[in-house]
Amino acid sequence: MKQYDITEVANRLGISIRRGKALCPFHADRNPSMTFKYNRYRCWSCNASGSAIDLVINIMHCSFSEALTRLEGSGVNNDYRSSASWQPNAESVDLRQYAYIFDNPIITNRAAAFLFDKRRLDKKVISDLRISSTHEHIVIPYFDTDGHKLHSIQWRYMGFDSQVPRFCFARGSRPTIYNLPILNTLQPHEDLYLAEGTSDCWALLSGGRKAIAIPSATLLKSCHKQHIDILRRHPRIHIFPDNDLPGLKLYQELKQELPQLIKHTLPTNCKDYAEYYLSFER
Repeated sequence: MKQYDITEVANRLGISIRRGKALCPFHADRNPSMTFKYNRYRCWSCNASGSAIDLVINIMHCSFSEALTRLEGSGVNNDYRSSASWQPNAESVDLRQYAYIFDNPIITNRAAAFLFDKRRLDKKVISDLRISSTHEHIVIPYFDTDGHKLHSIQWRYMGFDSQVPRFCFARGSRPTIYNLPILNTLQPHEDLYLAEGTSDCWALLSGGRKAIAIPSATLLKSCHKQHIDILRRHPRIHIFPDNDLPGLKLYQELKQELPQLIKHTLPTNCKDYAEYYLSFER
């Protein structure tokens, strides 16, 4: 049987290996306890061990034959890559080659615990947004208004390494408004919520509100004119600014672009809408 390089497969599954060690994907590991040696992996905490094929089977919850198919085809080689492989401001990459990832997204056990247990998000919302994941990252697709053209991919790091950015766009991304397809479903009388970042957007959607997200007012100005025109024409746009100076500044800048923007104030004990959402979901 063909031998597969364990470190290469682990890297493409989203496991970040440093000096032969990594956080184990099979338990809540805070200190790297998984080692890679003699083309095998072993966790010295939970005793998980095996070959590259075993790693694919156990992380992707697939059969032996499915694991071989993924290793031989593109299911591992392109689906799951560490954040070190895709860095912002790097050379351009055609994201269309990765669009198929989000046709059959995978939510790992760690991602499920983060999204559904910790953040209490609605599973249907996450499914509808076609969010996928690796062991250490939530993988977030940005689609155009039609819901088919992929123009950005964003990583949300779930690990504990303070040196790794929490959010990072993939090479070739053109960051713009998040969740544009919802604009097609918006009626003139309906409220639209503008979130600061994807996490707040997920919380708003899980709470039954129609929402889009944008990282900054500067980015809003660079968006496609048709998207801006849609927002400017809509009479009922709301925002819950973060409870900090950057959040207030963002609101003030957005208000200049969207005069009809309605501000809502969060409770003082909540730093953002995602935290506020948790306060009444618990």
